[in-house]
Amino acid sequence: MKGTVRITNRSFFLMSGIYLILPIVIFFFGYLKPLVSLPCIFLLIGTFIWALRDCGKNADQIPLKDDFEMPLKFLIIACVYAVIVTIITGVGEYVWTAYDHAFRRATLNDLISYRWPVIYHPDTQTIPDVILQMDTSRPQGFVYYFTYWMVPAVVGKLAGFTAANITLILWNSMGIVLILTGMSMYLKRASYASMFVFLCFSGLDVIPYTINSFTFQFETQWMWVDGCVPHMSYISNFNNLENVYHQAIPCYLIVILLMLMKNNRNIGLIASLIFAYSPWTTFGMFIPAGVQLLRKDNRSYDMKRNLKNIFGFGNIIAPLIMLFIYGAFYYSKSDSTAERGFVVTYYGSFGWYLLAYVILIAVEVLPAAGLVFTSRKNDPLFRGAIVLLLLCPIYKISDSNDLAMRASMPGLFILAVFLAAKISDYAVEDEKLARKGKKRKGFKAHAKLAVLSLILVGMAYVTAYMLSVIIPAFFYNDLGSAHDIESFGNQSTPYYTQKISDQFFVPDPDDTFFFKYLAK
Repeated sequence: MKGTVRITNRSFFLMSGIYLILPIVIFFFGYLKPLVSLPCIFLLIGTFIWALRDCGKNADQIPLKDDFEMPLKFLIIACVYAVIVTIITGVGEYVWTAYDHAFRRATLNDLISYRWPVIYHPDTQTIPDVILQMDTSRPQGFVYYFTYWMVPAVVGKLAGFTAANITLILWNSMGIVLILTGMSMYLKRASYASMFVFLCFSGLDVIPYTINSFTFQFETQWMWVDGCVPHMSYISNFNNLENVYHQAIPCYLIVILLMLMKNNRNIGLIASLIFAYSPWTTFGMFIPAGVQLLRKDNRSYDMKRNLKNIFGFGNIIAPLIMLFIYGAFYYSKSDSTAERGFVVTYYGSFGWYLLAYVILIAVEVLPAAGLVFTSRKNDPLFRGAIVLLLLCPIYKISDSNDLAMRASMPGLFILAVFLAAKISDYAVEDEKLARKGKKRKGFKAHAKLAVLSLILVGMAYVTAYMLSVIIPAFFYNDLGSAHDIESFGNQSTPYYTQKISDQFFVPDPDDTFFFKYLAK
């Protein structure tokens, strides 16, 4: 199939911006009082339009020729790939799904079924054991980072749950296509390496998982296919896409947008959008955003002009809006993160903590960082990613340490993009040699290829392992936990009740600032 699709930096920025901002606008319109929502929507869209005019220029205000010709064949394959990845990772719950999907399905269902803001009233629960476990004497507000579901929820209100679920699959697939497109633009070529890395990027979790399976056989929440030490975990791309796709897709897209930015005038706008989708990932976005805000890649660096850019309209307005609205919303449920502290305190001694820390970094960070080090060691984004990944395991928030798992996502995805570039460059070099009738020679060249291949196979282990669970379960019509809850307002089983109350419910929401002053 011949033909290409021309994509400019501006057109990609436009498509990605609409994808990220539209759900936020729906949240503002559906949840906030008009006196609050309309100015926020006007300012956010205005800031985006301002940034759109500016995104095709460098720091010296010089327009850039940034056309990217994507092969039509690659784009079609990317679209098919995106739908397949979306379905096999459980979005829509048409295949076997992990524990978290019981909450995901209930979230979409309640956003469709209830008026916004969603408030649960005591008399809607019908299961006696559920009623016994929760406080049914007071109304409960629904507070969670559910912005990702806003577009499907609107479709669901108009056409029902099935239509919303199909929309969710298409929406998620669209996000994947945008990410793959952005990766291709960053690599300056459409490479299938981006598809491999997007799905299979991981640490070498196969090593500790195999050792534990045949020797120690620890059976704790930490010793699983993506976990090797207590109280801190870094998660593979596949499991992020499976369990927290509503955080991963926006995070990856925002990271690739930051990597493609040609100037620093609108870094704050792009980076701050993550707060709507994941407060945890927001912590991790500070470093790459800060790096891009302060880097000096323009031809004639001017301190005065740079400070003007940093504190300009595009970097201030959107972050203030996001902080004010979503900060107030999340703060309504501030008690959901009661367990927190320095990770070392959970180990009892600094020695055991240091050992676990070294194992985590060696397994999850070192393989990818080592592969791309030679070509990226002077790149500020690479250095920023490493700093972020070294800092994340120091502090713990929540029982399963969501801080480490989600704040690490931007840093890990930066390494993933760099790794895709490494694989792509290697393939291009081989093609050039093949055209000349040559091959790589020598022990060193073959050793490098062997190391690269072994690490990539090791990274793909988590994906292969999860597929070995998902695919057979599909043929046995086992959908996992997806239908266990159905609605937070009328839970099907008491098994999840305590967690729902702890993580999603705000008693007497009208007593909180958000629901009292900002919400409808």
